[in-house]
Amino acid sequence: MKAGPPEGYPVDPDDTLTTQRDEDIVKHNSTVRPDTSTVQRHSYMAALSLAETLLSETTALPTDFTVSAVEWEPGAPSVRVYFHDDPDAVREFAAQFLLEVTVRPHGSGGEYTEAAGHRDGVQVQAWALLSAAQVAERVAA
Repeated sequence: MKAGPPEGYPVDPDDTLTTQRDEDIVKHNSTVRPDTSTVQRHSYMAALSLAETLLSETTALPTDFTVSAVEWEPGAPSVRVYFHDDPDAVREFAAQFLLEVTVRPHGSGGEYTEAAGHRDGVQVQAWALLSAAQVAERVAA
């Protein structure tokens, strides 16, 4: 298979990705969903920027985090931060970023700890889940 622009596009011998092809790509992509794609892209950038700030400032490093700006709600970016088996880290994270903490039962004796709020226009959620055995162990200690 030959590299370069698809057949039919003008070819500049010094540059295989021509300006015309770039313009066609932008024109094609921006006509699909012009409002949604722009808003969604800005939402992703806001969430990514905030995620970088949160991770660089927190003393409670998460197990995982997710950044999203879903197509069906492109103006509502979010950052979800997961702390594996560590509700105390959720509380620490919440205190650092002024998030509200809630704890509720989960399943058969488990416990779900969540910190939630908004920062810089982005929904932030940190969470941890404990099994019933972990909750019983903690209570017994």
